[in-house]
Amino acid sequence: APLAVLCPPAFPALTVRGRHFGTAGAALTLRAASGEEWACPAVQHAAGTADQEVLVCSGVDVPFAAAATSPQWAAVEVQTAEGLSHALDPAILFAGQPTITSVHPLAPKGSTGFACSMQDARSLVDCPETETAFAVTGRGFSQLVGTAIHVGPYPCPFVTPHNTTYAECHGLVGAGSGHRVRVVVADRSSQTQAEAFSVSFTDPCAKKAGAWTGPDCNICQDGWFGAECAAQCPGVSVSAATGKVVAKCHGHGLCDDGRYGTGLCACNDDDARGHWAAPDCAGCQPTYGGAN
Repeated sequence: APLAVLCPPAFPALTVRGRHFGTAGAALTLRAASGEEWACPAVQHAAGTADQEVLVCSGVDVPFAAAATSPQWAAVEVQTAEGLSHALDPAILFAGQPTITSVHPLAPKGSTGFACSMQDARSLVDCPETETAFAVTGRGFSQLVGTAIHVGPYPCPFVTPHNTTYAECHGLVGAGSGHRVRVVVADRSSQTQAEAFSVSFTDPCAKKAGAWTGPDCNICQDGWFGAECAAQCPGVSVSAATGKVVAKCHGHGLCDDGRYGTGLCACNDDDARGHWAAPDCAGCQPTYGGAN
């Protein structure tokens, strides 16, 4: 018989099909494998020619304690007004809360070496910004419905849940450090767990002397110049929130940055933006004054 799988503990209605339910007065009970029971408060007999074959339980809200932390099977029992009963066991699998117990580095597809280093059972570090691969162990994962893995704001593009306790993420692209790992199954997320599991990415250009960026680490970072990208433009300001350059030449000019740049500032020199003096645009030109 068709089963309902990975249901949340509360949903609008449960439809039960069978035979000889009668036309009124039937009762419907859900009985968990843990022994807990829940009686449907509103059972309707479907009207029409099949009125003895369809029951609808409205407002399912199951308080099974075990289903809050792990998948939980439950049987459905129907009792007619005449006292006859029948149970389908198992019938419903409540999803439970997916839970992570550890994270492990994996080798990207086509590679033999691990993508990340394992700092401890909760943290992966030195992950590449592209093609990161890792596994999560825990409980409440599913091969039957959508299982997603998120690392901070970055969704894993290729997720393979092998069973209810082990899933793999491949092809992850991200940047930054300390991103929390979450597993989401049927809209239920592991994000409320007390333990934090994290992934930190390493800039592949960080090991190269100079301020480099780009896929091949051959472009100067914003605000840096010279053949080795080792010199910084005058008057650079960096956002504390994003770490990105928000101003060069004290915000009053343009810097000639890049590998072939000179690092010289072309200072603003007009009435709208002010008349600023070389070499770093920090002060006014002669005969001009004021904050702007």
